[in-house]
Amino acid sequence: MNSKKILVLIFCIVFIIFFSDNPQPKNLNNQDSIQPYCNGLPFEIASKLTSNDLEIIEIETPDSRGWYENLYKAEITGNYINSKFKKYFDANITFKFKNDINCVSQAEVRIHGDFKDHIIPPFTSSLDVKLVNDNIFGITKFKLFIPQTRSIGKYVDFGTNSETAADGEIFGSVMMRSLGFLSPRTFYVQASVNSGNSSNFLFQEKITKEFIENNKYREGPILETNEKYVWKDSIDNNYVRTNPQDGKSALEFGKLLNRNWALRSYENYILSLEALEKYNKAIFTANTSRELNNKMLGDNYENIYKFEASLWALRGFHAVENTHNRKFFFNKLNNEFIPISYDTNIQFFFADGPYLIDEEFYSKYSLIIEAAESMLSTSLDAKSINKLIAKNGIDWSLEYTEYIIEKFYTNLSLIASLESNDKDFINSKDSLKLKRNSNAWFLFTNFEKSIFEVCDQYLDNCFMINEPDITELFNNDLIYQGNNTYLIGFSKENILNDINFKESNEIVVDQIRLEFVDEVEFELERNKKVMSFILQNKKSKVLIKSLEKINDWEFRIKSLNIDEISDSRSDENLLTGCLTFYETKVENIKILSDNAHCEDAVNFISATGSIDRIEINNASSDALDLDFSDLRVLTTTINNAGNDCLDVSAGNYNMIYLELLNCKDKALSIGEESYVEIKNIQIKESEIAIAVKDSSNAVITNFYGENVKSCVNAYRKKQEFGPVRIQIADRNCIGVTEDFIQEGSSYFEE
Repeated sequence: MNSKKILVLIFCIVFIIFFSDNPQPKNLNNQDSIQPYCNGLPFEIASKLTSNDLEIIEIETPDSRGWYENLYKAEITGNYINSKFKKYFDANITFKFKNDINCVSQAEVRIHGDFKDHIIPPFTSSLDVKLVNDNIFGITKFKLFIPQTRSIGKYVDFGTNSETAADGEIFGSVMMRSLGFLSPRTFYVQASVNSGNSSNFLFQEKITKEFIENNKYREGPILETNEKYVWKDSIDNNYVRTNPQDGKSALEFGKLLNRNWALRSYENYILSLEALEKYNKAIFTANTSRELNNKMLGDNYENIYKFEASLWALRGFHAVENTHNRKFFFNKLNNEFIPISYDTNIQFFFADGPYLIDEEFYSKYSLIIEAAESMLSTSLDAKSINKLIAKNGIDWSLEYTEYIIEKFYTNLSLIASLESNDKDFINSKDSLKLKRNSNAWFLFTNFEKSIFEVCDQYLDNCFMINEPDITELFNNDLIYQGNNTYLIGFSKENILNDINFKESNEIVVDQIRLEFVDEVEFELERNKKVMSFILQNKKSKVLIKSLEKINDWEFRIKSLNIDEISDSRSDENLLTGCLTFYETKVENIKILSDNAHCEDAVNFISATGSIDRIEINNASSDALDLDFSDLRVLTTTINNAGNDCLDVSAGNYNMIYLELLNCKDKALSIGEESYVEIKNIQIKESEIAIAVKDSSNAVITNFYGENVKSCVNAYRKKQEFGPVRIQIADRNCIGVTEDFIQEGSSYFEE
């Protein structure tokens, strides 16, 4: 053996000896991971950063000349910001925090806004920002508004006269979230572009996947109203938002915001089209362009009226008095459209007492009056709200916050006291006749029946077309026979008549609601408190919801031998589990699953409570998936999973005993900002024994691993998250490869 080979051999021996007892070995070949958050910022620091710690956002565009030329042209051209100037520029963004913490991300930025108030000559504008490889507080897409473009007004704060801008947007966001509604995170921040002087901006997250999941919902269709013809109407009338002399209003219809999600699978497409059709039905059957027919928007439409009543009481007219300012998330699991408070332009500066507009409009619908009365029973904590708005950059006295909340309830009382004068909604045909003629045509697609039809905006002239490319259908630039064409729904008949979608079978047992998707054989042993389900085909699933707490029941589920498994992770109902518990409260229940064919054998979503025992055998993919939940599980036994044995995310979980055997990928996967405590865990035969990802924190005792490739992995997988923390006591695991502890993540062993 030559000297070179001897040196290599000696080096290898020394390496093995030196690192064999290293508590934090690193293996940089984890293919699931992305680069560390903020250049490896430690978990202990990253997890505690808030908007109060953010000092300035510095934006640098390498093509600074091109940026300013584009901004100048946008400012001098026309009376509004033409879309051709809203092109993205590459940028580098530095988030500077207190204590000399700097996080740098690649990004894309563009001018934001419709009217010229979003540009302050010579070089300042509202901005639309997309981060490429990092996040800020879990946000990857956001806007920086010139404050004057949002709510503007005067208020008197007990001895201090001051004028402010955008306070209403921040206060409204906090208020609506406090009332249980969806609203984007919003706060003041200093920002600069290309080393220019810093200015005060209003930071607001965009309505994206991260926004939906941060609010504890599974990603689904996000909709708004297409504004194209509203703006054309405004421009044609010298930017005056009034109807033309013919008395007709601009054409409005629905638009899907998350097109990429809709095209991820055929099931997503069908679900998105269902949401779009229902939303268009709500637009087309409304009496005026100021409203929607909320009854068309799912089972919980009363919540939409509560949302509207709350914004009217806050004087957030901009968000609700025009259809084109609306945004919704369609939650298929509850068949509901959830309104999103956005661009409210709240004006709560009423020195002379409560102020409302158009009482006649309110009184047309008893449901908004009833909603206002219902909201009067809500309770708002002025101290907590005052703390929240302070964190977001508003320095108000507690007395002033109390004053505003008092006026909010006064306005609710005013709405609730109105005398109802209900007005019926009209049919779509008559409603469309009230819309001004445009070059818009409507497209209807039904792939299941191979029917594809294009109609004019009045649904009078229609013709059949060949099967279109599904990937192009949610584009807003479709052209048929020279006309701009927009996807509206499944069929013209659904728009003109009642919408009938496929409904699952449903029964209720002791306040437990069971929904059966496709063919499910059900057996009830009431005396023993046992429910058994046999899934007959690859589409069969069971969804469980509870009107009350589910106590001491045992659920048994089995799939027949099903060779064919769907390529899609979820079905048209957003279900991934063969057995799914959704928004349930449980206590001492038991679950037994055999031969599951679904993406998840068992799935808990937004559930709380305790589980006595879970046993899952022979899952074709993931065995147990826990999402957005707060659960305590005594015993979990899983044997043979085609992917992960146990996958938890976005919740708090306490587990006493885990036995995870024959897991093809990860035995235990903890992700998406979860906190997990485990007392005893035994893992045999898996690729990775324990993977902790994406801002999660795991505390584990008594960990035994056998025949695993890697014992512990800690890393960042998704852009919107950061490093993790793992604490393990009494570890007895030897992996074929080393642990992988990514830079920034913390691993402690006792």
